Amino acid sequence: MGYLKAVILFSDGESFCPYVKNDQCSIYDNRPSICRVYPLSPNIDDKIYLDDNCPAIDAENGNEIIRDGIVSKDYMYDTLENYQDKYIQTHLELEKINKSKDFESVLTVNQITFFKYIGKTKNKYITYHKLSLKNNSFL
Repeated sequence: MGYLKAVILFSDGESFCPYVKNDQCSIYDNRPSICRVYPLSPNIDDKIYLDDNCPAIDAENGNEIIRDGIVSKDYMYDTLENYQDKYIQTHLELEKINKSKDFESVLTVNQITFFKYIGKTKNKYITYHKLSLKNNSFL
């Protein structure tokens, strides 16, 4: 859509996460925040969505994660708070980056091309994103 959005890819679009070994996360202690908050997913509309296909969800036994649109305190992480503000701030920072020379194509999934940042910057958002990619062996 003509703008940058930082994402973390753990799959090539056809395979499952390469860090799941024997049905367990092999980087569990060092997993990124998006994995830590799963099965919750913050969104730009400032709502938090729940992947109810997650096998860890067992509402019958009282494992309620979201009730009446409110996340249980046991599942509320900093990543989920003020997500819309964080998203907008990140977007504004990413707009300052030279899109034509600071990125290279790495992968296309469902006709969407993903890029890797190759420029040099001290921009905290790019730094965070580069750190999040450290464990991605398929890139």
